[in-house]
Amino acid sequence: MKAPVIKLSLNHPFVLYFVLMVALANLLYLSVGGNMAFAVVFLLVGFLTSFFSKNMTVILVIAIVATNVLQFGSGLRTSEGFAEGNEEDEEEGFTEGAEEDEEKTDEEKKPEEKVAADKEKKDVVDEKKKKEGMDADKAEAAVERISDKQKQLIEKIEKIEPMVKQVESFVNSLERFSKYK
Repeated sequence: MKAPVIKLSLNHPFVLYFVLMVALANLLYLSVGGNMAFAVVFLLVGFLTSFFSKNMTVILVIAIVATNVLQFGSGLRTSEGFAEGNEEDEEEGFTEGAEEDEEKTDEEKKPEEKVAADKEKKDVVDEKKKKEGMDADKAEAAVERISDKQKQLIEKIEKIEPMVKQVESFVNSLERFSKYK
């Protein structure tokens, strides 16, 4: 016997919920990443699209596509080149790209894990200090920069928490108004 084939269309509720989750994740990613301008563009494109289509799936897909094209398309024009760096940073073994990578991984961690990560970073700095013969002032400055970045990250997470609650209430209100059979 053949398995039943589910026809997915733009009016199907599962398609709508899937696109809604992708849209919310995209909006959360934009706001957490500090790209509030693109988050506003997302909302404006969705609002303007609602004048031309009443199908929420179409509205959300157009908003997602337009925002991502603007966001990632604007980065294509920039060109990277060699820029002379600060000699102190090169001596310490830190680069700007490495610090940004640390921030990205720290965003996914819980505050308790961040404390443990801070201790690990101090240990790494101490090991580098021993291996490379760095003086204590440079090592302490590196540890202070890392801990400052962690504090800033924790503050940003605390600022985002009310927005997440607002998004949850928005989703709940959408679920009340969208009754599909």
